[in-house]
Amino acid sequence: MAIKVGMVSLGCSKNQVDAEIILAKLKKRGYQLHTDSGTCDVVIINTCGFIESAKQESIENILEFVTLKKEGRIKVICVTGCLAERYREEVAKEIPEADVIVRWEQVSCFNPSLAPDQLGNAGSTSAFVLVREGSDFPSRAEDMAHWFKEFYWPYQYGTAKEVRILPLSEQYFAKAASYSSLRKGDWRFVIVLMSVGFLILIFAVINYINLTVAQAGFRAKEMATRRLLGSSRGELFMRLMLESTLLTFISLVIGVLLALAVVPFVNDLLQTRVDMNVLGRPVWLLALVSLTVVVGVLSGLLPAIIISSSKPIEVVRGTFRAKTKMVFSKFFIVFQNVITITMIAASITMVCQIVHMINAPVGYKTKNLLAMRSVDERQLSAFVGELKGLSCVDRVGKTQGLPLFGSNNWTSTYQGQNISFQQFVMDKDCYDMLGLEILRDNHLTTEGWFLNEQAMREMNLSEDATSFMLDRHERPIAIAGIVRDFYCFGNVTTGMNPVMFRFLKDNEAPWMILIETQGDPFAAKEAIGKVYEKVTGLEFEAFFMDESLQNSFDSQIRLAKIVIVFSIIAILISLLGLLAMSTYFIQQRLQEVSVRKVFGSSNRQILVKLVFTFLNYVLIAFVIAIPIIMYFMKDWLSDYSYRIGLSPLIFIAAGLFCLVISFVSVFFQSYRAATSNPVDSFRHRL
Repeated sequence: MAIKVGMVSLGCSKNQVDAEIILAKLKKRGYQLHTDSGTCDVVIINTCGFIESAKQESIENILEFVTLKKEGRIKVICVTGCLAERYREEVAKEIPEADVIVRWEQVSCFNPSLAPDQLGNAGSTSAFVLVREGSDFPSRAEDMAHWFKEFYWPYQYGTAKEVRILPLSEQYFAKAASYSSLRKGDWRFVIVLMSVGFLILIFAVINYINLTVAQAGFRAKEMATRRLLGSSRGELFMRLMLESTLLTFISLVIGVLLALAVVPFVNDLLQTRVDMNVLGRPVWLLALVSLTVVVGVLSGLLPAIIISSSKPIEVVRGTFRAKTKMVFSKFFIVFQNVITITMIAASITMVCQIVHMINAPVGYKTKNLLAMRSVDERQLSAFVGELKGLSCVDRVGKTQGLPLFGSNNWTSTYQGQNISFQQFVMDKDCYDMLGLEILRDNHLTTEGWFLNEQAMREMNLSEDATSFMLDRHERPIAIAGIVRDFYCFGNVTTGMNPVMFRFLKDNEAPWMILIETQGDPFAAKEAIGKVYEKVTGLEFEAFFMDESLQNSFDSQIRLAKIVIVFSIIAILISLLGLLAMSTYFIQQRLQEVSVRKVFGSSNRQILVKLVFTFLNYVLIAFVIAIPIIMYFMKDWLSDYSYRIGLSPLIFIAAGLFCLVISFVSVFFQSYRAATSNPVDSFRHRL
């Protein structure tokens, strides 16, 4: 007659999972599971010792079953869980009726993964603490850390090393590694966006300065008239500054309206939700107004100084225009071209890198492969059998994890150094469908693992090695062979992971099912879904491997789109700036052009000289931009294990593009100046 076993699980969901694992193991060993714990032969009490009330509840449950034992209704009381782990001696002394007190070392007989040497990443967990309002939690952070170390059992086995206490408000941009499901942000991404926005703002300021200075000759007549009518230089200066600031505030209003209009596009591009309501908060409103005032002052300062300094006599004589020539205007031209070339090169590099990654070999097949979570063990055989009967299904495989999403991450130490393995366990059909390649098979009769090439390199093992020994392990791990490297987690943005691989045993339950379809993939998915709903009665959910692989690059594609959008904006603003610059310089050289024409220079000669004089600044900018592009793009590409090289063609393409833009913006101004009548120029000067 089978022994009846009952289970009482207290505390968290982890305890419940552990209880289910223990019950499943007991069932396989022939024990009869009983729902009424008060009438069974053996009762297992899975206790909790998290807080005082949990301890009290655990003790009360134990004492309740002690009473039932005295009445002869149950025979054996087994205590396990946190209370048994932390207070084993106390429980044994105070409650001698407890027949068995099971600690973690003993639980491994039911679930080997709970053995101390198999805990791996047990310490990489997150706990959330609700702090009472008004309490000074930061001052107690150290005490909390000590409390965690005393309470949290992984510290006793050395799997957890430290406690990091982080406010939830800082979690989004936290540098500390965390495996919580909380969404994470990237400060580098934010810095890129802010930097590009700042550069575009600088572009706008420079362009305003240059446009205003280019028109200084016309405004000088107005200012000279006002000076003759009694206005002081200071009054003229303030007038020009107020004019600049007012234009900036008008731009602010237009900018906010445009921002509100493009919010849906930005949300879709950034995959987030931009809240424009923050602009209505006093702090941010004040910051925005202050920034507008600063931009207005900086934009209008130089033009105001130049124009307000005009003397009526110089304006009358026509000599003021010559004095407005700014030496550093050439610097503005070069600066804008450097930024434009850099952004164009960055866009080209990002697009090429992303295309390169998408087309990169990941080391396994994805076409026509449909992945889904496994079904209940009791339904698995029936489900797989019906799938194999479908004409649209070629093969069905079972696995514990897939390279696209990773598998069990097992962390240990080897010769004093941390090493994290991705462990893949799959049947032969799944292995064949993925197209994984075994480079060497040791044909070991003992149970062992296949290692990938990266694992062999990191542990510095020879090709003919048959085993390796991890720290704190009592026995070596047999090497069944070597598997060719393949990328985990779907893409090649990260480095190659050490991998341990073996075939699924008959008594092991899979986590996922991999199906190779044939014919129309969407029709196949629909047919498989009908079978799934028929067998399980649940809603069907599955995904094609190739589509999921493509989706894994979404963040990279999104970043490239953002840079391209900003590059287009920068190019348009640069066009306006170059137009202003060309207008300004050509105005300064109108008299020179007239003199050259009087002495016999043709329109073509003058046009070539004007255009090439301006394009020389593009060439200077190109030379300056090359090391800047190389520095930033090499740094960005270094984050990718599978990356392109910085081809000279990228630099040449960016330089030529900027050269064409400059030529188009300068040509028409230069052509008009070259074909003008010299008499008009002299008449205007007079």
